[in-house]
Amino acid sequence: AAVMDGRVHTLLTAAFSHTDTIHFGINMFVMSSFLGGVAQMRGEMFAAGLCAMGGVAGCAAHVANEAAGRLYRDSRRPAWFAKEPPSKQSVVGASGGVLALAAFTAAKFPSSRVSILFAADLARALRLPALERLLSPKLRTALALFAAWELYSAMGPPAVGPFPHAHAGHLGGMAMGALAGVLA
Repeated sequence: AAVMDGRVHTLLTAAFSHTDTIHFGINMFVMSSFLGGVAQMRGEMFAAGLCAMGGVAGCAAHVANEAAGRLYRDSRRPAWFAKEPPSKQSVVGASGGVLALAAFTAAKFPSSRVSILFAADLARALRLPALERLLSPKLRTALALFAAWELYSAMGPPAVGPFPHAHAGHLGGMAMGALAGVLA
């Protein structure tokens, strides 16, 4: 709603807002996994710019998805039925920027692997190589599965539940990172 009211700057500022401490912590943990590598490869300004552009792309994708969904749902209602009110779901968080960094890394290092929340490290410590390999998929594979889930979720009704989030925002950030990875 803010962007539609002319406050376009919120596409950037929303990437610095978070719903709670856990949301902030998860984003910062994942960001720390990718930011250093991107900064080392392309420089700190590039990494910061990519993160900001991923945040803006994520917010823009969320706004576009919400508007398109509302138009589609309104087009299927009888003329006498009230139009759908604007969504109350906001887009906040660094997820678009974080996923831009992850997608950039996947584009530049296609065989890199990612550990799923220390589970692969635990499997390694327990000397379970098959489980370790399963729990540390290639980054590209993990992102592709995540993107498929986010696309499926973005096409459904507006997110609800204890952890509603902007699925299209995640896709927008990933798209920006993949594009930067191909072009840079």
